[in-house]
Amino acid sequence: MKRSRVIGEGAEAEFDGWGRSENFEAQLLVPDTVGTDRCFELRPVLSLVAGVGADEIGPATAGRVQIKGTDGESRYAIAKLDNWKRFVDLPDPCFFLRVQFQDAEPIKATLLHVDDAVVERVMKALRKLDGKDQDLLHKKKLKVPWLLGTDLEVPFGRSFVAEVRRVVRDPRQYSRQKAQWRTLLPHR
Repeated sequence: MKRSRVIGEGAEAEFDGWGRSENFEAQLLVPDTVGTDRCFELRPVLSLVAGVGADEIGPATAGRVQIKGTDGESRYAIAKLDNWKRFVDLPDPCFFLRVQFQDAEPIKATLLHVDDAVVERVMKALRKLDGKDQDLLHKKKLKVPWLLGTDLEVPFGRSFVAEVRRVVRDPRQYSRQKAQWRTLLPHR
């Protein structure tokens, strides 16, 4: 088995451990044919206040994450353009997660949200392709700097949950906001 595959599987196992320790669902997509390693669901924060019914509790936050494992510094989240496009088109919050290992121990984790800045990069790359280049969608790769992401604090699982909740304040409004990022971009 290739070393990169072993490191990638280690990063996915690490993420699954975060789900167990932080009590969120992390579902493996088998087979991974759509560029998503895991779907996740963060349960809503249960903070009932006197006089406020349980029906006021917000919905769970569901999203997707592509997990990249590395044993060295990597500067870019690299994926095929069709994977980036899928993450832009999905209404759910989507992320790339880099877990860096040293001696088989996770030492750094970076979460890259597919936010308005990333959506703009993807849309620009897509708009450069015309009808005759459609097959390039599955071959061309796009690099997005990890610097656009957020370095997670230890414990990584707790920091992951906090960062997703910070980004997705209201799951009901998030998909509308994400659709606006895509449609409000000027054609250049």
